[in-house]
Amino acid sequence: MNVQEIFYRLLQSRSLPASSPEIRQLLASEDGQNELDALAAAFDCRIGYFNNTVYLIPNPENQFLGYSKSELKKRLLKSNQSVVYYYLYMFIILTLLNEFYGTSYGQGKSRSYILTGNLMNRVQENLRLGCERQKGSSQVPYERMLMVYDALKSELGHKEKNSKAQLFDVVLRFLEEQELIIRVQENDSIRTTSRLDDLAQFVLRSSDGYASMMEILGGDPDAQAQ
Repeated sequence: MNVQEIFYRLLQSRSLPASSPEIRQLLASEDGQNELDALAAAFDCRIGYFNNTVYLIPNPENQFLGYSKSELKKRLLKSNQSVVYYYLYMFIILTLLNEFYGTSYGQGKSRSYILTGNLMNRVQENLRLGCERQKGSSQVPYERMLMVYDALKSELGHKEKNSKAQLFDVVLRFLEEQELIIRVQENDSIRTTSRLDDLAQFVLRSSDGYASMMEILGGDPDAQAQ
């Protein structure tokens, strides 16, 4: 298997086990790694190497291999939902990442699971914190998000229209489809997959990535990674 064949398989599945002899041989070669990195860059992607797995990671603005903002809106928003719901969905995802990786991503996850009800509470707390810290130049509509969130029905265990449970169900189903989380129905909890663990480390291993996430969540914009 040559570099082009490996890259083609990465385009198909976005990840490959690095344990196969062909891929191990490639990764042992600096020239092979450089060629693979160059192919990824040509497709506006990066290569990530974590825990015996090789990942093809589209850059944020890659509209061909990743989700553009407009595509995510089409995928997540219902026909009658305003754009504020899109921001809420993204805020839920950021809160989930912070709950699992926010303070100790360098050493791995800080917890093995979170109850959906607890995640709902954390989202509300972070929205309120964001409103308290918001400045006039902020691009994050905390007040509008909190107003919409507080107006949603709060019954747990039901996915009725205009409920918090329905809101979370939409975004958690999306993360399931991307093979990033596992939902345990018995106790209504959320666990991360090894894929999300690896990708979160890739994104959050820099202090800039961590500080950006904390600023959006309403925390200290000058936060430093632990």
